[in-house]
Amino acid sequence: MPPRRSARRRSRRAGTAAITAAVTDTAADTAAVGEVMPPRRSARRRSRRAETAAITAAVTDTAVDTAAVGEVMPPRRSARRRSQRAETAAITAAVTDTASEILRDGPPGFRPQPGVSEEERSKQRRASFFDHILNNDEHGRAGQFDGIEIVGSKDILPSLLGVSSLRLWRTPPKNKFREGHRGKSWVVVCNTPFQVWVPPTFRDAVISHLATKIGVVAVPSTNESGVFREQWTFGSFDFLAMIEELKIERVAVKTYGEKASIEWGVAIMRMARIADPDCKISFDVAAAIRPEQAHWMRQEHMVPATEAGFVTLARWVGSAGDSEFQEEYGTGARLYNEPLFVIPQMWYYAGVQDYLPIYGGIQVERIKPNEGHNNQFIQKVNVYNNTHHQLNQVTTMGMESHQFNSVSTARNRLGNFEQHLHHLETMKPKLRIEVRMELPSQLIITTDDLSGNEWITSLSFVWDALLSTWNNLSLVHIPVPFIIRSAKIAMAYARSTSAVPRFAWAFCGRSATKLDKVRRMLATIIFNCCGLSNEYTNKAFTTDFRNVLDMQDAPLRWLAVEMLKFHAAGDRNKICQALQSPDKFVMQRHPSSTVVRQHGLPESLLPGYTMKPMTANEVTFKPPVYITAPSLVAYIDTALCDNNPFRCVFSPLRIDDFFDSNVENSPENEMLLQQIVEDDQLKALLDQLLIVETRTDVKHVYCTMQYYGDPKQRKMFRQTNNPLELIIETWKRIEERNYTRTWAKVLVLKPKKPYKRAGGGFWSNYPKLLQPFLQGST
Repeated sequence: MPPRRSARRRSRRAGTAAITAAVTDTAADTAAVGEVMPPRRSARRRSRRAETAAITAAVTDTAVDTAAVGEVMPPRRSARRRSQRAETAAITAAVTDTASEILRDGPPGFRPQPGVSEEERSKQRRASFFDHILNNDEHGRAGQFDGIEIVGSKDILPSLLGVSSLRLWRTPPKNKFREGHRGKSWVVVCNTPFQVWVPPTFRDAVISHLATKIGVVAVPSTNESGVFREQWTFGSFDFLAMIEELKIERVAVKTYGEKASIEWGVAIMRMARIADPDCKISFDVAAAIRPEQAHWMRQEHMVPATEAGFVTLARWVGSAGDSEFQEEYGTGARLYNEPLFVIPQMWYYAGVQDYLPIYGGIQVERIKPNEGHNNQFIQKVNVYNNTHHQLNQVTTMGMESHQFNSVSTARNRLGNFEQHLHHLETMKPKLRIEVRMELPSQLIITTDDLSGNEWITSLSFVWDALLSTWNNLSLVHIPVPFIIRSAKIAMAYARSTSAVPRFAWAFCGRSATKLDKVRRMLATIIFNCCGLSNEYTNKAFTTDFRNVLDMQDAPLRWLAVEMLKFHAAGDRNKICQALQSPDKFVMQRHPSSTVVRQHGLPESLLPGYTMKPMTANEVTFKPPVYITAPSLVAYIDTALCDNNPFRCVFSPLRIDDFFDSNVENSPENEMLLQQIVEDDQLKALLDQLLIVETRTDVKHVYCTMQYYGDPKQRKMFRQTNNPLELIIETWKRIEERNYTRTWAKVLVLKPKKPYKRAGGGFWSNYPKLLQPFLQGST
C-alpha cells in the first residue's frame, strides 16, 4: 500500500540530507587529492573580487617600484586622454598664434629683413606668396588658371583630346581666334572638351568631309567662323583622322579652366610642349587676394577678418606716362581705369578732403616691355573684384549698356541686381589680379610628378609678374553691408516717379519706351552703384571730375545728393545711419608703416595725377579739394537742403539759371516772365525744362516736344528769337490742341547751326536734333 503523505515527506527529507552529506564528503576528498570543484556562485564572486584587489595592489606596487628605478609605465586610459587633450590644446594655441602673426605682419618673405640681399629677399617673397596665397587650402586656393591658348602643329591634338567625344556647337564662340591683330578669323571645328581652330582655307573641306562621312547634305553655318548650322558630335579618333586626311598642319587650341587649379594648367602646357617644342602658348594666371592680406605688399592699412567681408577696389599708383610704368610695361602700353561703386565711395568717404572715387578695376594692354626685363613675358594685366563673378551667377546676358534699349529691359536688369545683392550678403569678396603670360620658347616642364617643386621654380617669372602688379596697386576696402545698403538706396531712388525727373525715367513709365542718352546714363550709373562698370558711367565720371570745383556739370555728385535727399525724406537720422559704418573706424595702419591716414585711406593723390577711364577721355586731377563738403556734417546739411548745389543734365532747370544767361533785360521780357511766374501750369512746364545747349550770342532756338501716346512720336517745332515768347507760344498750342496730358512736359532748346542743303535739307542732315533729350556740348 502507498505510504501516507506525511511518511513520504519524511522519507524525502531524509534522502536529501543523505545526498547533502555525500556531496560535502566528496568535496573534502577532492580538495585533499588536488582536484578543483566549481564553487558555488557566491563563492565564485567573492573569489573574483579578491583576485581583482590583489591585481590592483600589485599594479600599484609595480608602478611605485618602476618610478623608483626610472621606467615609465603606460598610464590608465583616463590619464592618457587627459594628456592627449592637453597636448592638442597646446598645439592649437601655438598654431593660432602663428596664424595671427602671419595675418598681421605677413609671411616671412613680406616682412622687412635688414641685411638680406635683394635676390635672396625676392626668392623668399616668391616662396611665401606661393605657399600662403596661391597654394593655401585654408580659404580655397587663390592661385587659378583661367585660359590657355596654344598654336602649333597637329601633333599636340592626340595627347590633349585622348579618347573622348567631341562636340561642335552651332554658334561659334564670341572670342574668336585670329592670327595677328587684324588677321582673318579662323574656323572652329571642335568646341568641347577643347576649342580647336583651323585656318579659314580649310572650311569648305571640313564641311564636305564630315557631311560625306555621315552621309547627309551639309547645311553650312551663316557665320564665317562656324561649320554647320546645327550641332554635331563625333569621336576623337575620327576627328584626328580628318585632320590627317585633309593635311591640316597648324591648329590652334583654346580652353578655359573656369578658375582651375595651377596644376591643371601646367599639365596641359607640359603635354603640348612635349608634343611640339616650338608651339606658342599664352595663358591666364590669377591670384585672389583677401582684404585682410592686402597690406602685406604696400602696408597701407589692415582690415579685420569680419564675417561680412570687404569689397576691395584698386587704382594704379602711378600714371601711364610715368617713366617707371613705361620701363616696366613698354612705351606703348595703355593703362585703363574702370571706376566702380563711385557713389558708394563718395558716401563712404564723405567729408574727406582729398579723396576721389577713382577706385575700381584696372586694365593694362598693349604691353611690350624691353627684352630682358622681368616682365618681358606679360601680355595683359587685369585687376578687378570677384563680385563680378558673383554677378555672372545671376545673369551673363545683356549687362552691357548697349544691350538694354527700353524701360522693360532696364527694369529686368535691375531685378537681376536685386538677386545679386542678396547673394552678396554671404559672399567674401576678394581682389583678383590676373595676368596673361607667354610661355618662354623651349621651356618644358620635364617632371611627371607635379607635386614636386621643379615646375614651381621654372614658372617663377609668373609669380614675379603677379607680385609686381600687386606692388603697383593702391587699395581701399568698403564693407559689404555698406555696399548693399548704398545700392538699395540707389535702386529705390531710380524707381521713384516723384524723385527722378520725368525726362530721365529709365525704370518707370511705359515698358516700350526707348532709352535715350540721358535715360541710359542714369540707368548705367545706378548699375555702377550695384557693381557694374560701363562706358556711360566712365564718361559721366570724366565730365564730373575733370574740374571738381565746377558744380554746374556734375551728374554723379548731383545724383549722390538727390539719392540721400530721397532716402532721408527730411529725417537727418536716416542720412547719418546711411553714411556711417562701424567697420570704417576699425581699419588701422600697419605697425611698420610711416604714413598716417585715418579711416583706411590710402596715400593721397599727387598733384597732376592722370587716369584714363575705359571708353572715356583722359582726366587729370588737381587735389586737394573738397569734392563733396568740408566735413561729414556739412555734406549731410547739403543733402537736407532744398536746393542741390550741383547741376547736371538730369537736374531740372531753375528759372533763374535760365533767364539770367539767356534772356535780355527788357520791359517785354519782364512782362512775359511775370506771366510765367503767375501761371502755375507754365511754371510746372518750366520746371521740366531741359537746356541741351545755350549760347548767349545765338538767339535762334528750336523747340522740340515728343508725344509718347503716338508710336510715330509726332513732333512740333517752333522758332523764335525770344526764348520766353517761345515757351508761352508753345504752351498755348498745347492748350489749343488739348495735348496737356498727352504731350511730355519737356522742352528742349537747341541753337540753330549752319548747314548745307543736301537731300532733305536741315532736318535730314541733322536727324539727332529731332531727339528731344540729346545732350550737346557747351
